[in-house]
Amino acid sequence: MKQPSCALKFLLAMLLSLLSSCASVNFDIVQESSFAIPASEGTSLGRHSIDRTLSHSDRESVFFPLTGGSDSLGARLRLIDAAEESIDLQYFLMKDDIVGALISAKLLQAADRGVRVRFLLDDIFTTVKDVDLFVLNEHENIEVRLFNPIARRGLKYLNFAWNFSRANRRMHNKSFTVDGSFTIVGGRNLVAEYFSLNDDTEFFDIDILASGPIAAEVAANFDYFWNSRKALGIHHLRGKPSPKQMQNAREAIANALSSQGAAIYREAINSEILLQLVNDEVSAVIAEAEVISENPRKLNLPIDDDSLRLIRAVGEFMVNAESEILLISPYFIPTDKGMAFLQSILDQGTKIKLLTNSLASTNQVAVHAAYERYRKDLLAMGAELYETRADAFRAMGQHDNNRQRSTLHGKLIIIDRRYVFIGSLNLDPRSIMINTEMGIMIDSPVLAAELLSDIQENFDRVVYRLDLNTGGRLLWHGWDNGKAIEHSREPQATWWRRFSVNFFKILPEGQL
Repeated sequence: MKQPSCALKFLLAMLLSLLSSCASVNFDIVQESSFAIPASEGTSLGRHSIDRTLSHSDRESVFFPLTGGSDSLGARLRLIDAAEESIDLQYFLMKDDIVGALISAKLLQAADRGVRVRFLLDDIFTTVKDVDLFVLNEHENIEVRLFNPIARRGLKYLNFAWNFSRANRRMHNKSFTVDGSFTIVGGRNLVAEYFSLNDDTEFFDIDILASGPIAAEVAANFDYFWNSRKALGIHHLRGKPSPKQMQNAREAIANALSSQGAAIYREAINSEILLQLVNDEVSAVIAEAEVISENPRKLNLPIDDDSLRLIRAVGEFMVNAESEILLISPYFIPTDKGMAFLQSILDQGTKIKLLTNSLASTNQVAVHAAYERYRKDLLAMGAELYETRADAFRAMGQHDNNRQRSTLHGKLIIIDRRYVFIGSLNLDPRSIMINTEMGIMIDSPVLAAELLSDIQENFDRVVYRLDLNTGGRLLWHGWDNGKAIEHSREPQATWWRRFSVNFFKILPEGQL
């Protein structure tokens, strides 16, 4: 028999070495459970929330939409500054950028005042360094846990591949709750581009700032994930970094408030949103609402299991719609099952209007490749279909940066101009079947009208309307400098994007 060559032996040895270095995570570690601190008269935010509750039904909460990046960052920073008892943060993604550093610095200041901080981060795409998380975690009033983490020994992404069936299931939730009284829920991660602080990309996104009983619901949902066995303290995953590494990280976080971050902090908190809301200087919406979320147990179920699905609850609202549904989702892959569901709604006489990213505006070309195959059928069945322009912010006159790409990231559903759902849910298989998601369903014609008015104000300038010509080909209709235009292929997309999207079509859409 022919013997393996030296090169082949070397490759086999390397492969065995890599495989032997793969590590798993011990999820049997016993950790102390903790729970949200309810709103009380003992904090200024608590007093305000309780006073507002006494002035209306105890089932109603106060809501204020955060559509601008600076306002949304400012609301978070002001809430941290105002915190007296507790801060609970739950996010899918945090990067090693100025927003991550600013949030970290302000959390440390809050902890120095005696505020208890619980910080839960999904692990897979979070790029903030472990040493920075250790700096937070070593404070006696801060605890950092990573959800469904990847083992730190060996190569992280090799460990991800080695444990793919588990590690592929992620926590996509986003919530931010202070003193059990005020909460922010929506689509933004703790990353610069979500708050209008990136020179290359700016995101259209939306959060909802709320106070009242809904904050307690969000806090209770946070506890389910915090006390899950899949949420492990950072100190259980690796050894503490060296004293020098820790010191460098502390200094870098502290410098965020004295260098670039100082101006960003001042501008953000000067938005005055929270202060005006507390002082009743803005017209917030008072309405009944409920948190709709999945339990972390979803990640232990088969992907095709239907017992714990946020989309089922949202779907009930949609199927009972009487007139119209607006769906805004940055990533839209309905699947054949979803197409049948949408057809059944259209057959009832309900209008469906869908807004998603264009090929030029999307930050996930692979998702667009899967979405493409549904466009003609959506139009043929009677749905209205719109895609965002890559130069949307420039089209609105907000800046003249030709290089900056506008990307839709907001997740919003408005049903019958009455029900408003805001949260983390994308309308794609990954959100619906694989990850956990959350959001708030608000029963408010006032909020629906306000959001629809804001959307409609610049709608024609920032989107392309799709339809089919007599030959069944797609057309994109838009406006440039007040003149109607028409495109017969993906507008504003580079030749490389048009070329590369075909390669992504080989990917299984169930993982997108």
